[in-house]
Amino acid sequence: MTTRFIGCLHFGHKWMAAHRGFNDTFDHDETLIEVWNSHVNKRDLIYVLGDITMETNLFYGHLDRLKGNKIFVLGNHDLPKHVPELMQYGQTCAGMIDYKGYAITHCPIHPQEVQYYKANIHAHVHENSIDDPRYINVDAKLRNFIPLSLDELKELSDESITLQKRANFEKWITLREETKNEEGKLCYCGHTNRCDCANPNQTLFEESVKRGVLSPDDPKNGWKSFNE
Repeated sequence: MTTRFIGCLHFGHKWMAAHRGFNDTFDHDETLIEVWNSHVNKRDLIYVLGDITMETNLFYGHLDRLKGNKIFVLGNHDLPKHVPELMQYGQTCAGMIDYKGYAITHCPIHPQEVQYYKANIHAHVHENSIDDPRYINVDAKLRNFIPLSLDELKELSDESITLQKRANFEKWITLREETKNEEGKLCYCGHTNRCDCANPNQTLFEESVKRGVLSPDDPKNGWKSFNE
């Protein structure tokens, strides 16, 4: 058995089908079902992260055609009055779940809350993923309609962290060049004249955090590994 995650199925939603490049909802829904079933075992456990339809129960029958056991994390377009019927197609429904230290939600949680989890596995934002490796977007179309396992999501997250660190290092190099003083010497605090700072590495780190180049949680010399 493998535990998997996917969100924003949007069965029967005309606008979403067109937005995702399909001719109609039938084409969209049948493609999702076919791809899902080609990757999922009947014993797998699938966390479905909301927006199963667009505020209707007319297409819940599609859920019976999807392999695997399902747990529903409700989205903003899953109406409370439909929950009793939705429960017929899965094990349970919830608003938020802690799964092995990961926050499982439909909408992304606030940055002040995500710090208490390994990451936030979510949907809701469709293809507009948050530029932060702590947020893992499992929108159905973004993930090619494939419910992904935690290991697969970790791999995607690790790739995102590596790319972000590289981008942050390049921003840091730009910042360092911008903070050279008039004599051409590095001034790590951002001064335009001679630097009298006692701890230039510390002041550069603080300046980098202030400008959003580095996170306060980054090691103060973390950028050096990219220079080696």
